[in-house]
Amino acid sequence: MIHSSAPGKLMLFGEHSVIYGNPCIATSINKRLDVYLNDKNENGKELECTTIDALGINAKFPSNFEQHKFLNLTIAKFFEKYGQKNFELTTKPMPKGLGSSSAVVVAAVKALSALYNLTWSNDEIFKFSYEIVKEGQNGRASGYDIAVAVYGGTIRYENKNGDMKVKKLKNIRNLIAIDTGIKSSTTELVREISEKRNKYKEIFDGIFKIINKIVDEGEKEIMNENYEKIGELMNINHGILNAMGLSTYEIEILINGIKPYCYGAKISGAGRGDYIIAICKEQSKNDLMNYLRDRKIEAFEILPAEGVDVKFIKNL
Repeated sequence: MIHSSAPGKLMLFGEHSVIYGNPCIATSINKRLDVYLNDKNENGKELECTTIDALGINAKFPSNFEQHKFLNLTIAKFFEKYGQKNFELTTKPMPKGLGSSSAVVVAAVKALSALYNLTWSNDEIFKFSYEIVKEGQNGRASGYDIAVAVYGGTIRYENKNGDMKVKKLKNIRNLIAIDTGIKSSTTELVREISEKRNKYKEIFDGIFKIINKIVDEGEKEIMNENYEKIGELMNINHGILNAMGLSTYEIEILINGIKPYCYGAKISGAGRGDYIIAICKEQSKNDLMNYLRDRKIEAFEILPAEGVDVKFIKNL
């Protein structure tokens, strides 16, 4: 049996701007999506069909394509390029809003490349995974979430006209991921911002220039380990996202409520839900977690996470 896993992600700086070739800073998180791939059944015979347990829902490949779009597309690409194989593929999911779509592609690509005896580098894993996600998103994918899943850690990422650049930064302590309790649609929000940008192009070009400057300053302060300034930049970035219409009344109440415990907090991702990310004061970490727990708000501390990996488990 082949077991691969890839980490989820959260964005620190550069939401939406990254889609248009601008840089961003994102970090992997200590929540992973696992893929288990077995090409034998209990009796050691080859399986008669490919079975997928994608994000907790059973399906026969290639049926139910829309429900398991990215995973099915990944398998289809391998079948097309390297020939069909019979195997059982099972996933252990992670919470929505943490980059599960990209993580499942990267983990599946890593597992399948091992099954097909392909000795791919991380760069090759990224390239193959990126093409899958881009096709699944109708050509619009920045690739930053794939890069985080592949390389792990905190990275500065830029993809300008197909020229992908990844720079590893220092990991940041005292980052807290907080579930807003609101589910949002990345696809719909990306479309909405695209429409606004088409309508107000000069304004949005100016906004993205400011965000680029925040990314540059954020990189510097991360390398300097100046957490107070990182928090200030997060607050500025959040204010811009709010002005773009990506926050909600509930999110603003949540962020204002945790301000006494944090240097900064912001939307992380497409906006209007899923997770916010906060950098808390060292001495206030326990108080922050107690504050959230008392209000039954789900949260976890973000710990350093490695990129995609794979190992072989002897079948029992």
